[in-house]
Amino acid sequence: MLYAFITLTAISLFLLLFSFLKETKVHSLEKQLEHLSLTVLQDQYQTSKRLDSLEEALFFDEDDDNAIRSANAKLLSPNQQPLHKEDIKRPLSMQGTHHYE
Repeated sequence: MLYAFITLTAISLFLLLFSFLKETKVHSLEKQLEHLSLTVLQDQYQTSKRLDSLEEALFFDEDDDNAIRSANAKLLSPNQQPLHKEDIKRPLSMQGTHHYE
């Protein structure tokens, strides 16, 4: 009887330790959810970083274009100022011809 009690106690302790060490479905789902949330955060960070760099490039391009235009305008004499589309359309429409793009 004593041997049976010791054997059953040892088996129960072994099963108890095994149940704590065994990976459960909940634990695997927690790992998957954590991995998914980290992936989403990384993608969101990369997307916002790319968007910031694109916005910065767009603003620099606009600033560069304006700076180039103003530098060219300063270099040209008043008779050589560059014409814009609106400046060209206005005299053509005054002459009675229509300019279509």
